[in-house]
Amino acid sequence: MKIWAFDPGAVATGVAWVYDNGPGHYATQMSHPVDAWDILINHGAEEDIVLVEDYRSGSQLTKEAKATIEIVGFLKYSTKYGWGWGPNEPVMRVEQHRLSGQREAAELMGGTIEALKTDPDRKDAFSALAHCITYRRTL
Repeated sequence: MKIWAFDPGAVATGVAWVYDNGPGHYATQMSHPVDAWDILINHGAEEDIVLVEDYRSGSQLTKEAKATIEIVGFLKYSTKYGWGWGPNEPVMRVEQHRLSGQREAAELMGGTIEALKTDPDRKDAFSALAHCITYRRTL
């Protein structure tokens, strides 16, 4: 079984997976959330777990925040109804859930936490992979 995670953003959506009980991982980010979702559709299975990072903000609603909220909604709905083999509930996570998995995710991605958090081409993939790793520890 795989643990999948999506880290939605206004510019890119990170998607990653790890096996629940062994080595193997994947992490990338796509500029369009449907392309990120297609990775799961093409490589996922009915028993897989899907994590989606939820959006929380205490400030005003910017256009980037609104876009992120819309992507979160798309991923939640797609996880629940868009697999083609039945409803699955997504596991909603907040950004703090990923923190303890960042060191291991950085090692797997061949970088440092600081560099990956600021790399516009990998930061969302890094966050998604950290979510996978953190969740796997709870199983």
